[in-house]
Formats: sequence, structure tokens, C-alpha cells
Amino acid sequence: MTEQLNQELLIKIVKEAYRQLNQQTLLADQKKSEATLDYLSIGMMGRLAQCAPKDDAEERILSRLIKRQEVTVKASRVEYLQLTIKPPILLGRQLDEQLKKLLSVGLVVVEDQQPKQLMKDQKTVYTLEKMKALKLSQGEPFLAKKQDIFTPLAQDYLRSKNISLELGRGGK
Repeated sequence: MTEQLNQELLIKIVKEAYRQLNQQTLLADQKKSEATLDYLSIGMMGRLAQCAPKDDAEERILSRLIKRQEVTVKASRVEYLQLTIKPPILLGRQLDEQLKKLLSVGLVVVEDQQPKQLMKDQKTVYTLEKMKALKLSQGEPFLAKKQDIFTPLAQDYLRSKNISLELGRGGK
């Protein structure tokens, strides 16, 4: 009997601690000028679009959207945008409408930034039009990265202008 009372008391204490912790995070979130969402599942998207939050976190997000405050989420963290299987037509339309509704009231989907290392390894394709647009001086060397690609017409253009092509590790 006393064990059961002790367990109930312990449960009440833990619930109160969680409630206070949630209250503190709620106040901290309200102080922020913009909120970010870690992940937007299809279920959460539907609940937010129908104004039926499941828990306190969704309720806070919904209240921000109702107040027309910005809530950002990365595009790679929106489950609906990452689907590899196309949903049935009616379901797809409904999901599109839900996403549009959230976007219209303040949800912002931002593109992920590519890591700097990947950007450094990207190839540049030089066509005749690009070479003419650069307006290179005759006889001046042109510095390019090793991974850059030159079309045959671009190479002919460089030869006709007596421009030497120097390949290096860095940028152009």
C-alpha cells in the first residue's frame, strides 16, 4: 500500500518536473524571434494544417503560425518533399494543399547549403559563349582548375586568341 502511494507520489513529482521544464522551453521559444523545426513529418504537417496539434511542441508551432510568425525547416527535413514513391493522386493533392496552407501562414522551407568541400570539387564547363563573355586579352594565360571541362569550340577560341591554358589546383 505504501509502495503504491510512494510510486504515485514519485510519478506526480516527475510529471510536475516535466511540466515545469516544458513551461521553461515554451517561454524560451516565445522569446526567440524565429523558430526552427528539426523535422516535419507527414503526420505533423497534416495535424498543423488542420489545427489539431498532438502535443505541446506542435501546439507552440501552431500558435506561431497562427500569429503569422516565421517557422523555418530545412527542405531535406520535410518528409513529404523526400518521398521516393509517388502517393495516389487524391492523397498527393491533399498533401500538396496541406503544405501550401502551412507555407501561406508562415512556414518557410529553406534549401540546405552544400558543404564547402563539395563546392570546391565542382566542375565548370567552359563553352564558346562563356569564353567570349569573359572577354580575355590576347596572349594572356587563362588559369583553370584541373577538373574544369572545355568544349572543343572553347579550346579553338583560346588557340585563336593565343591564350595559354594553365591548369592548377585552385580556382581560376
